[in-house]
Amino acid sequence: SSCILLHETGMLDLLLEYVSEIYVPGELLGVIEEELRKIPVVQPELAEQKISLLESCKKLGMQPVKTEVPEMEQDYNIEKWYGTICKCTAFHNGALWITNEKRQGIHANNVIEALYQDKLITEYLYQKYSDGYTEIDEASIVLLRKRGSYRLLVDEDVLAEWKEYDLLEAISKNYSILYLESMSENIMQKQQEICLKTKICGQLKSLEEHLKRIRDAGKLKFYPMRGQREGMPYSNMLTSLLEAVGRDAMSICIDDRMMTSYSNIGGAAYIYNTFDVLRILYINQKFSLEKYCSVLQKLNDANVQYTLPPEEFLMYAIKLSDIEGERLAESRMLAGIRKNVLRTLSKQSYISTDLSDH
Repeated sequence: SSCILLHETGMLDLLLEYVSEIYVPGELLGVIEEELRKIPVVQPELAEQKISLLESCKKLGMQPVKTEVPEMEQDYNIEKWYGTICKCTAFHNGALWITNEKRQGIHANNVIEALYQDKLITEYLYQKYSDGYTEIDEASIVLLRKRGSYRLLVDEDVLAEWKEYDLLEAISKNYSILYLESMSENIMQKQQEICLKTKICGQLKSLEEHLKRIRDAGKLKFYPMRGQREGMPYSNMLTSLLEAVGRDAMSICIDDRMMTSYSNIGGAAYIYNTFDVLRILYINQKFSLEKYCSVLQKLNDANVQYTLPPEEFLMYAIKLSDIEGERLAESRMLAGIRKNVLRTLSKQSYISTDLSDH
């Protein structure tokens, strides 16, 4: 995590100008490769299609509705449970439930059939969609032809199918379409998950390439791994690193909240966290006060919580703030510092955690 923070803030190369070599655990590049393997970005095209579907639903004035959950016995079949929820939600909203599930609600094919019988969709669209379809029910078609009497609660897969066949607009003109609010939430959650995974993969690949460049330049060294325990790569790296720096009396930079509560290992190997390293670089004039505060602001904005802000950062933020009347106006930078301090001193903070024996 120290490597990631230094790389993301652009400080890793500055650190290399200050020190002769950087040592990392021997497994680090392998662990990065494994992390990249474990967090693949799955089906981004499908997620984009779902986002497009949601935008079309909103554009055509379709209405999301909250799920109505009836009281059920604890022992229930999950598939039947979904059908019951949809039926209950449809009934609560004066709607018919449209689905592709057999023997559940009204099959989606009946909607197309009803519109075609009333000449509300073209022969071309009807033939394109209805080629080989089944599940036609005359009673359902009679209900669907009374378009002013019912709204339609439509499943996500049905909406996607109608969009694929260019039927969504024609259907929305003739029916008031509803969809479950959870559909929108699930689509957005999946999109956010894909965006986050894409970002993480990008950061790890960028870090990997950076470390390889440093290695090829001869400034990145690898400590051998010792005492390997299967399935515990991070513990293995930490153990090997602590053993090595304790033996060689070398300082260690590590973002571990418990480890950095100590000042040294064996009286000679000093322990720093990434914020300490940034401060050392600033004190040794490797970058300006403005750059130092800009990096700290970036970490604040990213909710990287670790220590109380340095005095220089606080004074810099105060000097840049305006005076309104007789009071100091809270700038965005000051607000970020305040939130960071409140998080650090909160009951949930690592500072409030009881010390552990280790």
